[in-house]
Amino acid sequence: MPIYEMTSDYILLDILKKCTILSEPMKLKLLCLLTASLLISTSLAQKQVPPQAAAKTKVHPNEIFFLSHGIQSIQFDVKEYRITTNQPYEGVTTDTSEDKSEGKVTVWAGREKAYKPAASWFRDEVGNGFAIGLRDKNPFPKKLNFALKGTLTFIYSDSSVINCNDILIAQGSVTGASINNWWLGAKKMSGTGAGTIHAGTLSCSKTGARLPSIMVFTPKSLQNDSNHFNANPQL
Repeated sequence: MPIYEMTSDYILLDILKKCTILSEPMKLKLLCLLTASLLISTSLAQKQVPPQAAAKTKVHPNEIFFLSHGIQSIQFDVKEYRITTNQPYEGVTTDTSEDKSEGKVTVWAGREKAYKPAASWFRDEVGNGFAIGLRDKNPFPKKLNFALKGTLTFIYSDSSVINCNDILIAQGSVTGASINNWWLGAKKMSGTGAGTIHAGTLSCSKTGARLPSIMVFTPKSLQNDSNHFNANPQL
């Protein structure tokens, strides 16, 4: 135990002993005992959470971008999520670039990669569908920090609205590098490609239209990017 911790403990115990030998008045004695007990309890509680553990449970702004020409705004309505045990999750926020070229989804959550629960759940939810991992050649992630499932909505400047239901987004990390990479997939998504060259197509509903809109998702870059997807509606 560090010397400063031992010294602080001895000081607190000394205060407690002095409180017990106080005579009059009784109210002052009780107040002294209560204050000393509270200080000791706080000291013990702080020691139970190592600094390393506290750092690992920090909430981060985890950003994923969707490049789609003419996008006015983007929304992500989360239905379910999975995150590594003891990691914090505080929901999502969305934003759009000023030039109307990309939408951003920010997941406010901790980061600690593991197979369960997020990666195993992501794989089960995608099932026989298709998933794309940025800077990853594997069909599914081996470990994830977190995974979310919900409706991804694209609102365009021509007032058209496209809703992609039951889509999953997830964050893992690039093997051999301290880079967090993103995954996207769905049970009803079909895909083509090999290695890191992937294209996933998903039938999404378009408000006011009788026919669905086919959304094509591809990596923005085949090598250096870990959190940007192209999202191009075909109909």
